[in-house]
Amino acid sequence: MVSSIMKKAQSEFLKSSAEFVVLGLLARREMHGYEILKQIESESRGVFAYKEGTLYPLLHRLEGQGSIEAYWEATESARKRRYYRITRAGRKLLQERKSQWAEFRAALDQLVTERAWSAEALS
Repeated sequence: MVSSIMKKAQSEFLKSSAEFVVLGLLARREMHGYEILKQIESESRGVFAYKEGTLYPLLHRLEGQGSIEAYWEATESARKRRYYRITRAGRKLLQERKSQWAEFRAALDQLVTERAWSAEALS
């Protein structure tokens, strides 16, 4: 059973990574909201599973800051879907997030790998 502390930590991590994840997907191709949700869940094998109540406010915020833009497109059933695409500003933000992630991951790897522990033990 997962402890409530672990659930809270996982929830906070999911929220904090949502922008990074969405921009990364939209850098590959344009998608509509539901497609973004399903793609995230599928590619992460269920580890990242955002709810619509998390995704759509994020999409609106990213659109408001100019990182993505939205447009309407008719489907085969003549129903319209709102698609999202990353902008130049969004690509720049994604690159910044990738750099931050690489730095964070390197520091975390240094702290938790056996190699780091072994080197300290030998000193």
